[in-house]
Amino acid sequence: FFFLLLYLSPSFFLFLFPLFFLHHPSVLLPLFFFFFFFQAEDGIRDAQESRGLGDVYKRQVSTQSTGTVTMSRMEMGLGRKAWLAVTEQLYCGWLLASGSVPVLFDLLLATIRSDWIPTTMTQVIDPRTFSRLVGREVKRVESVGGQTQLANSSGRDWLKVHEMDGSVSHVFAKLRAGSFFTTAMMSIFGVYRNECAALDDGIIAEVRPKVATPTVHASKYSPSRFVVIMEDLTKQGVSFPTVWMKPECSMDLAKGVLSTLAKIHAHYLDRPPTTVWNDQTRPYFGKVVGLLTFNKVLRRLPGVISPDVERAFRLALWNWDALRAHWSASQPLTLCHGDAHLGNMFVQENGEVGVIDFQCVAQEHPMRDVTYFLASSYPADKIAADEPELIGFYHHELTQNLRLRGDAVKAPSMAECLAQQKLQAFYAMYAYVFSGGVPDSASLMDLQVMGRSSIGRVAATIERLGCEQALLDFLASQ
Repeated sequence: FFFLLLYLSPSFFLFLFPLFFLHHPSVLLPLFFFFFFFQAEDGIRDAQESRGLGDVYKRQVSTQSTGTVTMSRMEMGLGRKAWLAVTEQLYCGWLLASGSVPVLFDLLLATIRSDWIPTTMTQVIDPRTFSRLVGREVKRVESVGGQTQLANSSGRDWLKVHEMDGSVSHVFAKLRAGSFFTTAMMSIFGVYRNECAALDDGIIAEVRPKVATPTVHASKYSPSRFVVIMEDLTKQGVSFPTVWMKPECSMDLAKGVLSTLAKIHAHYLDRPPTTVWNDQTRPYFGKVVGLLTFNKVLRRLPGVISPDVERAFRLALWNWDALRAHWSASQPLTLCHGDAHLGNMFVQENGEVGVIDFQCVAQEHPMRDVTYFLASSYPADKIAADEPELIGFYHHELTQNLRLRGDAVKAPSMAECLAQQKLQAFYAMYAYVFSGGVPDSASLMDLQVMGRSSIGRVAATIERLGCEQALLDFLASQ
């Protein structure tokens, strides 16, 4: 009903809609969420040109901030904020309307041909459907359950497969989320498509030196559905660390993760695959939806984020287009995992670290993953003392792996890496704030468990590194 009014009546949107939101926020928050946050990086670039933000940022690397730029100088006026919010709403509303068409059509198709790409785990374990997906006939499939999941961007289960010859195999299956809201969001933003494209292309399997990742038996995608069937790593003797585990991440484990990331980054440095998220395909991180989700996180996690970090992150949100343009212009770009927290890693019996979950793989500066991992997964009481050694270790591993490539590509300098780290920390904050702050019906992440530990660590990193002053200096250079 509200979508129809918004589509047919601009006057309703401009004048009456804010009043409805003030009186009925619980009803309209999901609508605000969909309306403000949508996929279209090329749209950002159009808007940047109109606002003078499209110029390539000329980076002047410095190990210390000049400290001469103040928050009051960089703070936007209320009129400009209102203009940005309104234009973003109108633009994202159009993108939502146009982008929803293939998803809605496919949802309708799913009611007719649900056996093509399953929509429920019950359909997946049907022997005929499973046999068609994996390309071989099986006798029976049953659910055996598995680990507790606190990130709910997709439906997941562990399956026992009875083969025709009497043998038994074990697989892990993923398909679209059980929540309609989550499914629509992940489908429209291209998250499921991004993961299936990465698996179909074997981008991690191609990395040399080799990086461990599960063997994929099936990967299929349509605009509103997807299914992935891969080997069950729990049967391979591996362990799965988490961001909230006790004891927390050790330096040895952190070095194992950074070594794996360095292999991936070195293999694709200056030649990232074109099928993953890039400036034309990655989801658009909206300013207003960032502010809405941030406000929810502040209410649900009182005391976790300091006033200084709150002020800095709000400034970053209002200038998100400029930050995004800077990250896209930062060279060299590589393949980044995009969600490189400890929960998306596994540890083999020999101690080597493998990677899972490729929904957010993207073309980014290599410090995207490094900053994201250290800020969200390393113990807050140890990071200040251990971080120089860990970043130095990563830089050495990256350099060594690039030498194995045998070409002229060089790693970014340590000074460039440290400068990138201060601004990339804001992306880490957005990722967790967004996942934890969306409407409860989306349930992307358990805010009180995973969110509290990671958001608290990221906030401490922003404060410790002086990211606010780095942001101010960056904005002053625009």
